[in-house]
Amino acid sequence: MNVFSPSIVHTNYTHNDRVGRLGELLTSYYLEVLGVKCEHVRAHGCDLWCETADGTLLRCEVKSTTKLVSKYNPKKKNEFSYQFYLQDIQKQQADFHAFVALDKSLVLFYPNEDLPKCLTKSIGRTKFTNEAIEASLSYTLQRLTKRVA
Repeated sequence: MNVFSPSIVHTNYTHNDRVGRLGELLTSYYLEVLGVKCEHVRAHGCDLWCETADGTLLRCEVKSTTKLVSKYNPKKKNEFSYQFYLQDIQKQQADFHAFVALDKSLVLFYPNEDLPKCLTKSIGRTKFTNEAIEASLSYTLQRLTKRVA
């Protein structure tokens, strides 16, 4: 499942708002394709309201980036990963997070319980694959529906 991905580069904060919106729309696309109904909302700490096939209502916070960041590691040559900034309010207001690599047009889903306590989430570039989209959503929904039940 590939979506057209234009060349996007961070240039300023106005542009970052656009990057965020593109990530929210792409996440909505994948959720809808995978059977989760979405409503895009303007709520602090929550970007999407989602309804699963069994009627469970969940809140999703979307984090988007357009580029890889290189980290030097002496044991491995250069490690490239995507970096996402997390705010505590978003962890409290949302049930799960979607992390979007816009340069690849791919999304990964994580339940909030699996997020680090720190303010950044680093995800290696090889983690973003077409297969991982559905697998990460399935895992996330299983974790969340057990919590709700």
